Amino acid sequence: MSEREIGEGFDRTSSVWGGVEISRRCFMCGVTTGMLGNSLLTKAAAQQPAKVRAINDPNVVHSKVEFPSGSDIIDGYLARPKKKGRYPVVLVIPGNWIVEPYIQETAAMLAQGEFIGLAINVFHFFPKVETYEDTEKIPWQTTQQLVRDHYRDERINQDVQAAIDYLRSQSFVRKNSVGIIGFCGGGASALLSAAGVKDIGAVVPFYAPVTLKFPERKTPMEVAGNIRVPVQGHYGTKDKGISLNDVKKFEQTLRSQGPRIEIYTYEAGHGFFAYNRDESYDPEAAKLAWTRTRTFLKRHLR
Repeated sequence: MSEREIGEGFDRTSSVWGGVEISRRCFMCGVTTGMLGNSLLTKAAAQQPAKVRAINDPNVVHSKVEFPSGSDIIDGYLARPKKKGRYPVVLVIPGNWIVEPYIQETAAMLAQGEFIGLAINVFHFFPKVETYEDTEKIPWQTTQQLVRDHYRDERINQDVQAAIDYLRSQSFVRKNSVGIIGFCGGGASALLSAAGVKDIGAVVPFYAPVTLKFPERKTPMEVAGNIRVPVQGHYGTKDKGISLNDVKKFEQTLRSQGPRIEIYTYEAGHGFFAYNRDESYDPEAAKLAWTRTRTFLKRHLR
């Protein structure tokens, strides 16, 4: 796998934001483009064997959790090392349903790296589901409307701060700066939280749109001047929904603010980290991106 500098060889068309992959996988992007997919979540035909998953590691303790956020009760998925001790926190912001398998796997992978991984259900205003398969029963139009009505920067930041406050009350948490990882629209939300939540100490967005305008929300580009923590971004050169030229401009703006910035590109498409999506998963890109992520978080959270 080769890597390219941001902007090299990227072909952007006037309808780039209408890419089917990003609209079906990212609620916020779908709301903006107005596209309605007949199949919101296309399942992988063949997932990797369960025995290789971090979520099955006997050295990882994991469970569902709940905590208050204003007048709401937020649910999340927490994974931590089984070994006693205090560990730094990394939050995970999904771009869609928290029950998608790779989200819980990401939390478990963080625990393997001696972090506390907490995936936050930022779509807690959606209909309740127990499994990934259950999400197929929810009409795409329903989730679109709920995102339009409820997904706001203030609400996301409140949920992120509530998650931090909840974790800092736990005996296994080291009370230093918090890392945050996000995927697709969740990556954009992670960047927005890095600008608006004081306890965030490092942010890792995966294929996050930086200029896509969500209804009644700011874009990461608009708040770039307020992001003063280290950022490590991961993007695919074959991602038809992300302009790498825009990412390059975003990177330049961040660098002018002083934080340590790392932007990596991979010969892969949108969603390359999601192992349960056989149509987009790229194991080589995912492995390299995760190695870099772990190194970055260890450097800045310890």
